[in-house]
Amino acid sequence: MTKSDVIVVENKLKSSQHSDQLAKYEEHVKKVYPKNNPLYFFLTLVNEKATRNPWKSLNYSILYKQLSRVKIIPGSNHSVILTEYLLFLKRLHEVVTFFHENVRKYDMVFLDGKKKKHEKIEEDYKRENEWFIASNQLETILQKSFLIKLVDEVKNPVGRISETRGDALVDFKIESDITFEGRLYSTALQLQGETVKFTFAIQNSDYLTSKKQWIQNIIPLFVKLNQENTFGYKKLNKPKKLAYLSISKKLDNYYWQLSLPELADFIHKEIKNCKAMTKQLKQGLNFHDNLSFHKIQTHLNTKSLQ
Repeated sequence: MTKSDVIVVENKLKSSQHSDQLAKYEEHVKKVYPKNNPLYFFLTLVNEKATRNPWKSLNYSILYKQLSRVKIIPGSNHSVILTEYLLFLKRLHEVVTFFHENVRKYDMVFLDGKKKKHEKIEEDYKRENEWFIASNQLETILQKSFLIKLVDEVKNPVGRISETRGDALVDFKIESDITFEGRLYSTALQLQGETVKFTFAIQNSDYLTSKKQWIQNIIPLFVKLNQENTFGYKKLNKPKKLAYLSISKKLDNYYWQLSLPELADFIHKEIKNCKAMTKQLKQGLNFHDNLSFHKIQTHLNTKSLQ
């Protein structure tokens, strides 16, 4: 490092990067420190990779090991702050390590993520680690850290991890660029909680602005698929607001009660099932498109005869 360097740290303890926030931070740093050389670090608990090249990935375990080498001068305000921070980092490292070594013992990580903090405080947690997780609201990010390991175990297709209301989930894309009534859709296998889903949704860039009306005409195809599939997907989940619908089934056990190799084998099996359902769905879509074209042609022919 030189005197002209400026260190920029994006601290993501409990959340993930979103929108174009890293690019915005880069623009801000250039305005505030126009003559300096910025060094960008993306600090996370779960080894999340930054989406932009200038940012170097950094996790809390590495940060703790490096800061532990710093010689602390007693008696200063900075020494008190650094000492307290090091104690927190050490505890955080211990808890995360113990969680990954004993995932099956931590139902609370996967079940309490949606709870509010005051609700967690009222829980009768038996272990100190559980209290640490609850008081720092680390449930969702620990779920994600487990799913990251699952994605690494599955390898192909690549999984995309997100969350809804405190519950982490992972989507394994089955097929993209499926055309329906002039728009592009994708199918995927989704794992969350005690449920797996076969999903059909508008592709990512249009998702948040999509309308459920766009896929009303595909619901009969999903009803048929729901009734005819032999893979156990028997619950139909109709679209609520957006262009997204699915069929789902419940697992016999919570997914985190399986070992990573067992869970990866299960995912690969369900991916094959979802590929088969995607094929059947596309056949229905082709029939729908051909039928619509036939209706248009019949209408035009009728108009020409009048």
